[in-house]
Amino acid sequence: QVKVSNLSPRRPPRAPIVTTGAAGMAPKRAPRNPSVDARMTLAGAVVDANGKLDRAVYKALQVQFEDVPRTGRKKLQTRGVSEGETAAEGLNAWEDTKGCGWIARHPTRTRARKASEGVWYSARAWGSWRFAYLLAALQRDVWNTSIAAEEPAAPEAPAQQAQQA
Repeated sequence: QVKVSNLSPRRPPRAPIVTTGAAGMAPKRAPRNPSVDARMTLAGAVVDANGKLDRAVYKALQVQFEDVPRTGRKKLQTRGVSEGETAAEGLNAWEDTKGCGWIARHPTRTRARKASEGVWYSARAWGSWRFAYLLAALQRDVWNTSIAAEEPAAPEAPAQQAQQA
């Protein structure tokens, strides 16, 4: 794992994103809830031929997360994770002099050392720790689902076979 450091410079807070409301209505903030877009769900995930999230498609969603406030959390493994939420299994946060963010580890690999065995989502490149975390969690879910679909169905238990006879 990469050594954790707190040497990265802090960026000034970004101005809130504003969208125009209906005529005569006050402008509204862009939604922060990923459930507003089907692409942030397992059923609507857009993946490439290798089973990885299509980065070009998800870049368009980045503006929804630009106004997410920085939580100021000190513990690396909780950055981008909402209150009351637990970091998903198979995800690791990283921070070093080159960047910071979340890594989605491929579920069939024990230690992802190569780029092909894991996907790194930089908090800086994606605009927020929250968006990087959600993308990594979605990637992991996509992999888990594809692996479950590839596994053969489990044989029936002997007790169930006896009842059918």
